[in-house]
Amino acid sequence: MAACRTYFISLNDVRRVTPITTNVEDDKLLPAFNTAHDVLRKILGITMYDDFIVKIEADTLTATEQALIDDYICAFVSWETYQRSLPDLYISVTKSGMHTKSDDGIDSISVEQFWIKDKAAASNSKDQQEFLIRHLQLNTETFTLFEETDDEDQRIHRADRGIALGNTNRRNRRRRLDQFNEREL
Repeated sequence: MAACRTYFISLNDVRRVTPITTNVEDDKLLPAFNTAHDVLRKILGITMYDDFIVKIEADTLTATEQALIDDYICAFVSWETYQRSLPDLYISVTKSGMHTKSDDGIDSISVEQFWIKDKAAASNSKDQQEFLIRHLQLNTETFTLFEETDDEDQRIHRADRGIALGNTNRRNRRRRLDQFNEREL
């Protein structure tokens, strides 16, 4: 039996913050919701993320930590979930191929309209990520674990989806950056 995962926010929070309606099933959102939390872990770092999870499970968050979740993390995770869930909400994959989804009485949107929604969602997600990172950077004396890193941390320090390359010499840093860029293509 799989262990239950602890989350910073709920799917109802995602629905409250974004245009996702209550008639969208949880199982349609869960893969994107999990991925959004994985991205959050890369922003906070393993140490800070795991510390928050322990405190969430024990219900021992400080008022400042709860405010970080309410004011910054909720918005970021919600918009990241929305943006990452759009393709699965729009396109259905079956054994006969890929199809746009539509119900009786509801017209499916065009691909152009989809890309407009996707671009807007990505922009909102990026903005919320920038707000979160900037807040943490300006408050390192309060969130001391944000500065701690694990050797295996692939930290996100900017909202351009970049990764931190750690302490390496210039040649190794360039090689790792080239490898990362090749994966993105």
